[in-house]
Amino acid sequence: MKAAKTFVLVLLLCAAAVAAASNPQATQSKGVARQSAAKATSQPAGATLATRSGSQGLEVDLVRAGVTGDIFTAELRYRNPTDKPVVLLIPIDEVSYIDDASSRRYSVVKDQAGVYMAAPLNPMKKTLLQTAVMPKKSETVWFKFPAPPAGSRTVSINVPQVGPFDGIQVQR
Repeated sequence: MKAAKTFVLVLLLCAAAVAAASNPQATQSKGVARQSAAKATSQPAGATLATRSGSQGLEVDLVRAGVTGDIFTAELRYRNPTDKPVVLLIPIDEVSYIDDASSRRYSVVKDQAGVYMAAPLNPMKKTLLQTAVMPKKSETVWFKFPAPPAGSRTVSINVPQVGPFDGIQVQR
């Protein structure tokens, strides 16, 4: 009897989740347009917004530059076309973006515990995890920032040892 009640509860929760997902309405809060996570991905999987040269022969693809709620996320894919491993170590306090409309600089945000919202993090939480990008392979990293104002259309993303990603259209 208890198993049947649990099963019915799970079905009701699933039905509620499906109903919520099928009605992704945007809401307003603090002047920033909010949207559901399902609607936030307008970019085809695997698409690249821009590519820049990185240190030691790495190629760096910007694969996402989007706002969800009050957070702007930049996702990068580091590709190693060389025949040797390349160590990737990024000081997070040097990662930023500039709102092209206002020339204001934004740094990576920290959570309530003071930990950077970026991944993968090293145990000291000050840099990304020191990772070897193996030959002919790639590694993905991401950073979260405060969202640019609702009227901002483009940003310039700056990551140490990578050419700047200038004039990147913000996906909302």
